[in-house]
Amino acid sequence: MNNKSFVIAIALLLICLGTNAQANKSKTRTRKAQTAIRRSSAKSVSSSRQNKSVYLSCPDNRHPHAIDLGLPSGTKWACCNVGSSKPEDYGGYFAWGASTINGKSASGNVGKNIAGTQYDAATANWGSPWVMPSRGQMKELMDKCSRVWTTKNGVNGMKFTGSNGASIFLPAAGYRWYGELDDVGTDGYYWSSTPGDENGGNLYFHSSDALWGYWYNVRSLEESVRPVRKN
Repeated sequence: MNNKSFVIAIALLLICLGTNAQANKSKTRTRKAQTAIRRSSAKSVSSSRQNKSVYLSCPDNRHPHAIDLGLPSGTKWACCNVGSSKPEDYGGYFAWGASTINGKSASGNVGKNIAGTQYDAATANWGSPWVMPSRGQMKELMDKCSRVWTTKNGVNGMKFTGSNGASIFLPAAGYRWYGELDDVGTDGYYWSSTPGDENGGNLYFHSSDALWGYWYNVRSLEESVRPVRKN
């Protein structure tokens, strides 16, 4: 082989090597992109499943969980209060229609139901689809579930158990009025999304009973919020 032919052969060899290297790089980039897409897709599916998961009891300590009490309406109740990290924690105290702790209560006519609106402490703090329970949902909880005054990890409260055996615990967190806490450990006051006349409607319970009504329901009174969801 003369020098000219040898140079041409070397050039062709280098071109082939370069082409193969470029192809390999392209394949590598494609595989990485496909892997990233699969991971992103898997993450989205996982998040979706987590958002839609409902339970008969808390499966782990990553609260809140949606508890299915087997209610006719399909309403799922949260396992803990807004502002709490576990079911027996009192959580935050909210004025009716206030989306933040120490926030100002809603005034005037804000509609027949503030669920999912700017006045909803559940949606504001946890996001959709969590909302404050309506009067109907609170009455359903009382009418369709058995209840018993009990303690959970040393905290007094009311346990509501559905027909399917699932249950939730509402701590007797009391209420806050002008910065002072009262009835802690003896009574529970939980806001609904449904206003009662000029005030807010609430669920009230103590050691021997639970009822819906207007017991200590002045809007500026700061009470607990237990969210619900439909899906």
